[in-house]
Amino acid sequence: MTKTSSLPQIHPRSTLYPPGKIRFWCIIFQNFTGNLKNMKKLLFFLLLLGATKAKAQLIKGSIDRRDSTINRSIPFEVPTGTKLVKYVIKVYAAKGEVTVSLSDPNDKRSSLNVSLGTKTRSGGNEPSKGELSDDLKPKVFGTWKFNIGSENATGRIEYQIEIKKP
Repeated sequence: MTKTSSLPQIHPRSTLYPPGKIRFWCIIFQNFTGNLKNMKKLLFFLLLLGATKAKAQLIKGSIDRRDSTINRSIPFEVPTGTKLVKYVIKVYAAKGEVTVSLSDPNDKRSSLNVSLGTKTRSGGNEPSKGELSDDLKPKVFGTWKFNIGSENATGRIEYQIEIKKP
């Protein structure tokens, strides 16, 4: 025997619900009250709702190149009060040269950079891999950017930047 809710069951499109956002919360409350199993679902739903307002921003992407020369930047905003910026830049070059560097809002380049070339001493090409990663505690706030330059390069650049807000 299952216990039914003591609340009256109202169809979600009924005019008995208040309009707008209040209607949404009434439907959610009605659907998740009544027994322990539904209360667990409600708790899970509320935790998910709280997680969507996380205090971190994640920027991910990749750039594929085939025999190309580029000068490109990946800008990202570091708001005032940001606690930490974590980043990982992975570079694979099958051919050519690739350079990745970080610069702050004042266009001051960081000493952290990666440069890859595939030319061997014998004149051939040998694929190269490199990675640039750090946990940065920014002292300057504003638009930071990763500068990417390549010369006749074939390969892939993957990046992930996580900005942890206060």
